[in-house]
Amino acid sequence: MIRSAVHDLVGYWAFNNGIIRRVDGSVSTHILGLTDGRTPNLRVIMAAAGLKAAHHITGDKRFAEVYEDLVEQYGFRRWERFPQRMRKRYGHDDAEHVFGHLDNLFRQENDDELLHFYRKVLDALWENHKDDRQSLFTYVYLSLTPDYPEREKVLKEALWTLQAWPVNRIFRPRMNSIRKDIEIVDGKAARPLPMFESPWDNEYQWKGSLYQLDGWLSRIVNSVAVPWEDPMVIYAMEENGDVYKSIDGGSTWRYAPITPPGKPVELSSSRSIRILLATCEEGFCKSTVAGYRWERMPVRLQGAEKPLSVMSSMANPNVLYAVTDRGVYQSVDDGERYIGRRWRCLTDDLPPSEHKLFTVVPADPAVVYAMLDGVVYRRLGEGEWRRGGYAGLREYGRQLPWLIASQSDTLFSVVRVSYEGFLLNLVFRSEDGG
Repeated sequence: MIRSAVHDLVGYWAFNNGIIRRVDGSVSTHILGLTDGRTPNLRVIMAAAGLKAAHHITGDKRFAEVYEDLVEQYGFRRWERFPQRMRKRYGHDDAEHVFGHLDNLFRQENDDELLHFYRKVLDALWENHKDDRQSLFTYVYLSLTPDYPEREKVLKEALWTLQAWPVNRIFRPRMNSIRKDIEIVDGKAARPLPMFESPWDNEYQWKGSLYQLDGWLSRIVNSVAVPWEDPMVIYAMEENGDVYKSIDGGSTWRYAPITPPGKPVELSSSRSIRILLATCEEGFCKSTVAGYRWERMPVRLQGAEKPLSVMSSMANPNVLYAVTDRGVYQSVDDGERYIGRRWRCLTDDLPPSEHKLFTVVPADPAVVYAMLDGVVYRRLGEGEWRRGGYAGLREYGRQLPWLIASQSDTLFSVVRVSYEGFLLNLVFRSEDGG
């Protein structure tokens, strides 16, 4: 069973020119990543080790042939040193793989020239990680280099990591980056952290970095709302829709049983501490009693129109703006008592298009932006629509559903580009209203 599984797994890419395909047959990536076809890197080493192990396990000679082709293509026997440049305190995921692969390669390979090259890879990896106090890296390296001169020192440090493992097995979110007693270099700890201060949990620590500062095990907070009149009051909504409230600027929190009707996806605040707004999967909701009671707002959505966000006007808190995937709506100012009771569409006079994106700057006057098939339109207050430029790459990219206005004239959009199996997200910015 193991032979069959390994044959299927490695043979999938080994006998298909290294190509990984999606279910629909399109190319997802290449097993070697983006290379020049000549210079070995850690992914090439992983592939070589996979082929060597597959031949060792299955006995299929084709794996040995592909392995030798890879060795020759990247010139393993010719390199005087391993060429990949590695950054200190980074690359622990790849290192965890390659240290284990080298442990196997030193057992399975009989070619002295290749063993000499793999020793260079091993030494390059160790040079990058020798100060990391990673027990696994240390034990693999010392098992392959029993005469290492600093053996006792690094063994002591590897033992320190094991001794620092918390025996109660309780892991909590960490924010070591705000501590004053940790020296930080380039966003990482200058020295490895003990396990009981590490943000990583359970067995995944061995693929993680002891230089990592922050980490969270709680559910993700998708939305935060702060009333303008009191910044000490904060509402936070988790990805499952639960809402928490703090009245002391985030120092303490309590669960607030005030979930809006329907699954909420975003919270928004107004000037008043009493008014809280919510975008839900089924529509828009408001609360005028700090979230303790909710009611739906009668924004007339058409068919499968998807609610995206709702916000209060900066100039007049009695006016609200609701954004969907098909348009922008503005509430009529009938006073605070009737806020959000009547609505009108601000975008029903735009030209037809297949793909639409909208956003609003709720200033005075409000600025409404529409991106129609990649072209930006801008309306200031009650004025006419002004056609702008094309945001993105016409033929080479796909517009992602993000159109963000940080100020009245500053816009951001994102385009996803697919190139030879690789996906790139490109951010575009306009500082003149599109």
